Amino acid sequence: MSVVVLSCGRTGTNVALEILRSAPQLSASSKPENKELVQPVKKYKENYLTKCDTIYFNNELINYLLTKNPHMKVIWTVRDPRDIILSKIFRGQPNTEGRGNWTSADGTPEAAISDIRAMVMKYENIVNNFPDRIMLVKLEDMISETEDIAKKMCKFIGIEYDEGMLAFPSRMRNSHKTKRYGNKVDKTQVSLWSKVNEIYGGFFSNQKYDINETFKDIEDIIKYFNYDV
Repeated sequence: MSVVVLSCGRTGTNVALEILRSAPQLSASSKPENKELVQPVKKYKENYLTKCDTIYFNNELINYLLTKNPHMKVIWTVRDPRDIILSKIFRGQPNTEGRGNWTSADGTPEAAISDIRAMVMKYENIVNNFPDRIMLVKLEDMISETEDIAKKMCKFIGIEYDEGMLAFPSRMRNSHKTKRYGNKVDKTQVSLWSKVNEIYGGFFSNQKYDINETFKDIEDIIKYFNYDV
């Protein structure tokens, strides 16, 4: 059974990938992310494991990929949309995470919202067309209930649980995340929105826009993924 971890950036795709990378039944791509997953669409080995950001595919191509690879299952990660927004904007600023003096494509409130809405549309497409081959996993649960979520992912994929999955921080291949978190589970990334004026050194308290107004623009998505309870 092959596995592809999908979603937009800042939702926990790396966490899900590195949890599963401990499974002896799976062989991860040499790079943490296969940006050419559907370029072109091809058949993958039945033990293949990778991740891909939603910006690198459209609905037509991902549907073709899943049709051509009937053994492939999808782990779709999500995070409180408010925290996705905050992380995208701050991490997308110039001179962060190896970036030069430029803002990332999703580093503004408007662009971050657009990216999240596109993610939801692509998620719904797979749910509607391949409902038995997709599992939604929340970053917050992967962090706080790693063993339980790992076992559920394994059951969905059809592989055995491996205790090494709990040590996912030590396998992180994203250099920026390794630098920030080391080998520890970073629980500080949960509910960032509740302390928005304090996080990132007070970054959001010094902006011209009101980030709380941005949160209002995505209330429907917050409810859609049940983050309003």
